[in-house]
Amino acid sequence: MQKNIVIVGAGFAGLYTAKYLEKRLKLLKSKKIEASIALIDQNNYFTFTPLLHEVASGGLERELILHPIREAFGTGVSFINSKVERVHLGKNFVMTSDKIQLPYDYLVLATGSVSSLKYDVLNTEIFKLKTVNDAYNIKSAILTVFERKQNSLLNPPIKVVIVGGGPTGVELVAELAEYMHGTLARLYKHVGPGQNQILLLNSAGHLLGSFDKRLGERIEKYLVQKLNVKVINNSKIISIEDFVIKSSNGEIRGADVIIDASGVRAMYPDLIPAIDTDEKNNIITDDFLRIPEYPNVYALGDVGQFYKLAQTAVNQAEYAAKSIVNLMLNKQPKQYTFKPKGFLLSLGKNYAIGSLFNVLIFGKPVWFLWRTIYLFKVLNSRHRIKIALNWTLNLFSDRDTTNI
Repeated sequence: MQKNIVIVGAGFAGLYTAKYLEKRLKLLKSKKIEASIALIDQNNYFTFTPLLHEVASGGLERELILHPIREAFGTGVSFINSKVERVHLGKNFVMTSDKIQLPYDYLVLATGSVSSLKYDVLNTEIFKLKTVNDAYNIKSAILTVFERKQNSLLNPPIKVVIVGGGPTGVELVAELAEYMHGTLARLYKHVGPGQNQILLLNSAGHLLGSFDKRLGERIEKYLVQKLNVKVINNSKIISIEDFVIKSSNGEIRGADVIIDASGVRAMYPDLIPAIDTDEKNNIITDDFLRIPEYPNVYALGDVGQFYKLAQTAVNQAEYAAKSIVNLMLNKQPKQYTFKPKGFLLSLGKNYAIGSLFNVLIFGKPVWFLWRTIYLFKVLNSRHRIKIALNWTLNLFSDRDTTNI
């Protein structure tokens, strides 16, 4: 009898679960076990989110970090371009917005997360960085402000504020600082010459608050001394009204663009019946990444309780694929464990920093390592070549300033 595996969400966790499962179909067939794999997502493309900050700062064209989902698989995976609205956990089926009902024997929930504002906002547009459109909107907003102030007789400076001192906020502020103080300063000579500001507000005592303090301190030193970023720690946002930011340590006035990168909240379809979640809406799972009451349902990536990083999602995807196959072979899966070997952050051109096996590494060689690793993780080989070309050209020329 055929087993139906349904995966909801085609981010890192969902897409790689499907890829790992597809590789194991031959093993299942050799054991005379038939299985179908269905991947469902409301978008027909996969977004390589680790490079979103480069799209936001004119370093890459947005199309280069997108990959058509149907091109990511062979014939072993069926893709359904639709949105799952409800999951009937007790009855083992999902319902899409197109009224497609899909039964499952095993279900993987990997629908990701959405930006979560932890403060009140009034009469102010807050930008975020979760999708490729978000990235382009940030770029467009900054360019629009530069164009408007270029024509002003007062030469007013521009102030961009980023809320959130985690990995996303740190990489984004570095890229935007280079963009504003480099390319845009040269092209818009009448806009606050030498006075444009970019601020990073961080609620913790040091950047990357959940990581090694040494790492956060070195990042802050580089941002302040090399990229002219103003970092304000222990700054918990209370409210933002009419572009006035009220925080635990004062007010910031005159912000032209405000971007929130402070946190996310798990996002998934309506689950019937409701299940246990934590205060951030993350699904509580057992030692096997499964919902305790429903051992045939996995919760991976941003919907779970682990670090919300691409490497975590990919690692969980591989584990879940092996676990599902083992269950189909009547083997007991091992408990899930994950110890990151390290991680890297890009801080603009020619500099990256990270931790590898608990050793702090930084500098230009690390930046080349970061680019090499991410380049070969891009799914589309054509896009790899174009990204490598873009990166090379950016070493010798200005970034893109097109505002469509």
